[in-house]
Amino acid sequence: MENSNASASFKSAELSLAIQKKIFNRMANKNVMKHFIDETSNHLLDNLHRLIQCYLSESKVNKKMTIPKNSEKVVKNVLKIIIKIAILTFNEQFSADEKVNANRLQMKIRSTFMSIISFHEVDYSYDQCYLISSLDWIRYKLKQLVEPHLSNKSSNRIDTVFNFFTDCNFLDRFYQSQRSSADSQNDPIYKIRCELMSDINIMLESGRF
Repeated sequence: MENSNASASFKSAELSLAIQKKIFNRMANKNVMKHFIDETSNHLLDNLHRLIQCYLSESKVNKKMTIPKNSEKVVKNVLKIIIKIAILTFNEQFSADEKVNANRLQMKIRSTFMSIISFHEVDYSYDQCYLISSLDWIRYKLKQLVEPHLSNKSSNRIDTVFNFFTDCNFLDRFYQSQRSSADSQNDPIYKIRCELMSDINIMLESGRF
């Protein structure tokens, strides 16, 4: 009887997780999913959406590039990744080894965000190669973490997001304006960058990164 109950419990847990993922997929749009995260995260995602929209609107994006042409798609994929990992964490789906790797990943994400802020605050400190290398490491480890638990679609979403944020043209444009430059105040992307840095700082200080 004990084995039967254990088996039933295990199947129920699997079913519960599947239902959560199914419900999530049905309601997966930017406005609905934002209710799952806090106000600062919402603000950051809104600014991220504005940044991508501004960049795509002012850039003649090469049709052969693998980055998405729609800002909504990028932010939607970011949200899907965040919330699906939250569901896996809440349901204790990660093994002990995976939790160790997740902690390492979180530390790398934190250090990368600190570098992103530093590149903003210190003129001419932006290092494209370092940033792309850090983001690619995060991409690899993130896919390694979720692939045993999620579908190939989730892995593809991760690639879609990171293909955009590791694009050389995007990164160069993001850091184009220097703080000391008088022209920076007339640069719409610089203005959004300042707001994003404020959001990231708040999240770093509160330990959410």
